[in-house]
Amino acid sequence: MKVKKSILTCAIFLIIALSSNGQSYEPVISSDSTSWDIAWKELFGNVMGNLYSVENKDSIYHDLYFESLYPNPEYVGKIREDTVSGKIWYTPPEKDKSEEYLIMDLTLEVGDIFDLPVFNTTIPIEVVNVFYLDQRKHIEFDYATE
Repeated sequence: MKVKKSILTCAIFLIIALSSNGQSYEPVISSDSTSWDIAWKELFGNVMGNLYSVENKDSIYHDLYFESLYPNPEYVGKIREDTVSGKIWYTPPEKDKSEEYLIMDLTLEVGDIFDLPVFNTTIPIEVVNVFYLDQRKHIEFDYATE
């Protein structure tokens, strides 16, 4: 379970490369549902999963689900986005946790440090490259995922 949470946190964070060049940013989370395909290695080989958000009409949050090896999607928390600041926050599913974790920041530039939330701690990672491709900002970090 710890590996899956770590992969989930990294996967959410590594999907950081979407924005426009203006003062406000193009939304990463669509109004109804957004999904990401995620690949990782297990002992028996490569595994594919799907992380997706579902709009919660009574909240500023989108519910977040993960499905992979098991037939039923698992609720893994909630996310909210601020398109003016280019940031996304994640809240874990545990009921006693109301703390949000910043998982995306499109204002980052080369040399900035981002505190990647993993388990109950954060890992400082450095921005090593920033570039635009098809009018979308891409941010690369000095962080190995294996």
